[in-house]
Amino acid sequence: MPMTNKKFYTDYVNHAVRFYMTTPDSLQLAGHSPADLANWVSVQTALSEMPQEDQELVRTVVGANEPTEMAVRRFADRYDRTMSDLWTVMNGFTKRVAVLRGLI
Repeated sequence: MPMTNKKFYTDYVNHAVRFYMTTPDSLQLAGHSPADLANWVSVQTALSEMPQEDQELVRTVVGANEPTEMAVRRFADRYDRTMSDLWTVMNGFTKRVAVLRGLI
């Protein structure tokens, strides 16, 4: 089995982010679980703390209908940034959501 540098909270946060992106209006949260609400608030807060350009980047990469690795590669040129810079933004966002959610 290959080794990976993937953090233990990555899949959980990715699920929370996808839920947020498909439920952008807090009024749509009625009837969802307390965990879904906490996830939504954590993603909303983490996004709101970021510069507008980084928010757009995260939304674009997450919303792409392709694996994150491919989206980062594709959007690096569009945003005139290096792939390393895009990964820094994405990983920082993921970690911030995990902190806000109490996972780390």
